Order: sequence, then C-alpha cells, then structure tokens
Amino acid sequence: MVSACEVKIEAQELRPSNIFTSLDTIRGKVYVNVRSEISLSCIQIKLEGISQSIIREKHLVKRKEKEIAKLESHRLLYETRTIFPPKNVRQVSSAKEFTLTPGEYEYDFEFKLPLESSCGSNNAPTNGITNKFQVVRRNSDQLNSNNSAHFRGPLPPSLSDLGELGQINYFLKVTVKRTSIIKPNIRKFSPFRFIPFDSLEHLNSSSRELNFIRKEQVFKDKIPEIIAIIDKPQRPYSGQGYQTPPSPQRRSSSFLKTLFFGSSDDISQSSTSIPQPPPTPPKNEPPTITAYDVPFFFEARFNGLFQTVGKSPTYKLYVLSKANPKKYIGMNGESSGLGAVYLKNLKIELFIVTNVVSQEFKRQDYKVITLCQLSVSGKLDLAYARKSKAINEQTGSALHELEIPTSLYSNAVIPYSLVPNFKTCNMERKYKLKITAGFAETKDSKKIKEVSIDTWIDLIGGIPPPMASESIPARANLPTYADATGYR
Repeated sequence: MVSACEVKIEAQELRPSNIFTSLDTIRGKVYVNVRSEISLSCIQIKLEGISQSIIREKHLVKRKEKEIAKLESHRLLYETRTIFPPKNVRQVSSAKEFTLTPGEYEYDFEFKLPLESSCGSNNAPTNGITNKFQVVRRNSDQLNSNNSAHFRGPLPPSLSDLGELGQINYFLKVTVKRTSIIKPNIRKFSPFRFIPFDSLEHLNSSSRELNFIRKEQVFKDKIPEIIAIIDKPQRPYSGQGYQTPPSPQRRSSSFLKTLFFGSSDDISQSSTSIPQPPPTPPKNEPPTITAYDVPFFFEARFNGLFQTVGKSPTYKLYVLSKANPKKYIGMNGESSGLGAVYLKNLKIELFIVTNVVSQEFKRQDYKVITLCQLSVSGKLDLAYARKSKAINEQTGSALHELEIPTSLYSNAVIPYSLVPNFKTCNMERKYKLKITAGFAETKDSKKIKEVSIDTWIDLIGGIPPPMASESIPARANLPTYADATGYR
C-alpha cells in the first residue's frame, strides 16, 4: 500500500562523515510529498539525543531460570519546531485541523546544539511510540528519565560500540501528526553523529602542565663489555741468563671500580720509604673483574594527560640514569659498555572502560586494543646520556636521559571509532594507556626484563573549540621540567 504522504529530511553537512559538535547550527529542509489529500494537525521537526542502557541478567523465578532485562533511558536533548502550519497562521487561527492537497512542499528548519545535557529539565514525552500508549515488554522493566536521578554536564558523544548494552543516539525526527486516532502519524528519522569539541581546559593544559610516569629497573651484577687489563710483561734475555724484572702490582677490584666509576685515593708512597720487591703473582690467575648494578628509569612524558583520536602520540619515551655518564666511560675515553641497555620490544595498549547502570543492575565493559607492538634491538648507552631537567624524586639530584626515537611508536594512533571521555546519568567512559618496554643487558641476550607504566588519560575528538587560538597561551611560555614537577 502506497503512503498518502512521503517525508524527507536534508541537513546541511558542516564536516565530513555528518559530524556535528556543540554550538553548531543545524540547518536544512524538510520535503513533504503529498500523493493524496490528507488531514493533519501539524508537522513538527524535533532534535533529540537519547542515552539508553539495557542490562540482561538471569535469575531464578519459581525455580526456573529466566532472563530479566532492565532498561533505562535518558533524554539528553529535546527541542521541537512546528514547521506547518506556519507561525503567522498559528497566530491568527485556532483551527485544530488542516488539509494538504496533493503536491510537493518544503520547509526550512534550524537548531543550535547546546553545550550541556538537558536531561531532567526538558519537557520530552517519556513513553510509547505515538506518545499515547506505553510499551511494556515481557520479563523487562523500564525506567524513564523522569523517574531517576540525573547528571548535568557536557553533552556526551554519540556511542555505538557497546551494542544494546549502551547507546547514545542523536537524530532529527519529522512527525506529520494526523488528527484521526486510527490513522498513524507519519515519521522520518535522520540520525547524525555528535562529537563534543575539545575543551579549552585540555588545550591549555598542553601548554602549562608537564606530567610524567616512570618506573625503575636494575640490571644486577652487570659486567663491562670492555675490560682494561695490564698484560704480564715478557722476561727479556741477557747474556747472563734470564733476569726477573720487578713484577707489576696486580690490579685489585678497587682499581677496576676506580676505572669505571670515578677516582679513589691513590696509595701514597713516601720519598724516604724503602722500595719493597713486589710479590710474585700466582701463575695463570685471571684478572679480577667486578660486576656492578646498573639502575635506570623508563619514563613517559606528557604535556597534558590527553590524546587526540587519529593523531600520532604527543607523549615521549625516555631512559633515565641516576649515575653520571662519566662512570660508564673507560680509560680510553670511550664507553665501557657497562651502561649499555638494549630495547628489545615495545608495546602500547589502550584500555577502554565503560561503567553502565540500568536501574539496580550494574556492569563494566572492558576492552583492550593494541596501538603498537614491535620487536627491536636498539642500543641505549647511558655513557652518552645528556643532563636532564628531570630529577630523582628521592634524592632531588639531577638525572641524565636518552630519548627513545619517536619513529618507533609514531604509528600508535588511537582510531577515530573511539569517542571522547564522557559521563551521563547511566554511563561513563574512561581510558587508560599502558606502555610496556622490554630491556636486555646485551644485544644477544634472551633474558628480557619488561617494565610497564600506565596512566588514565582523556581522549579528545580533535574538533577545535570556537576562538581557541585566542585562548591558548603561546608555546614560548612553556615551564621547565623542574617547574612543572616542583623539584629544584
């Protein structure tokens, strides 16, 4: 059966993928194609946003296991415009019914998207398809927004990655209201995607806040790769036979420690003392080699604890040393290899945590996506670390740093499909970033020590706020690392 009336909505797109944000003005036209004469009371277009959660649980009912569904729905946004009859007609006419003859009609509409949710304060209807009847589902219980507590805050983004567990939908809806109760109203929906613009709080924090997370690792009993050894000299030949020259004093472990980790007190010799013949070293005894602990930190450094979808990471990764780099330099002025650590693997994960409430039922949805995972064999030699503005939180002394090349993890991009953090009456979305690095003592070592650091972050959609450029301080005013951390 052909409908007597057909409706179409066309909204002007402001951005690709039909995305709108707060303070955008949605403009468009409603096209009504009337095939046969119809009677109606009005034609309305509505702007709506709904946050709905459904949690299903199994319970014993009369010794039988049944699935019970709890539904909770909140209308975050509700605005209505009457586009027919026009305003001038409504002002002079008290008629309850109008007639549209066959033909094509078009009506303009305009809405401005607000900054905050209006849940609990709008006059939206709460139940039913026709607003005259309430839908009741078997083995289910429904709670509408007028019957529950409300959270007033920024308008949340569209959400579709939880299935029926939780959804946030925005749409335009045209309703041709019929005067007869036996004739259904004619409706047309036009969904759109909503993403809030980036807050000035986040953007300003990127220019004034320096955050870091770090964790210490220690390679115990590490041996230098290059050892300074004084060889035992050969006994020269003379016509009177072999003569034994004075034997060099065997280098002790304290000498090797001095060699790699700084000076120590020399053994003083008085000018009046009588030289004593050196002891004869035991035959075939290897030189004494002392092992040392090599501590270091793995650190991630952020200018503001947030990341933007679709963009390369803005954080940077470092290896920090407590020791002065000179302690890892040998007698020849080159690295002894004692301070060399090898980055063997790197993994960056994003944890997606969504807390959902539906009446007395609660559920946490937990997902993990891997943004970056790679195997490498990169050498980071602490002998060449540069002095850092970072400090040792325990001692207050300066640290030395080596930056891990950003090219290794520049592809750790958060996909556009993820939405910014949000909170509504019945849902909350949070994100945690976890970075795991595996280090080895030598290039060919199979023994890898993994260090993991993690932090909660905010995700932003990459839509700049209005007049953002005038509100963000100049990058030249960035604080130092010490200023941001509070240590001098």
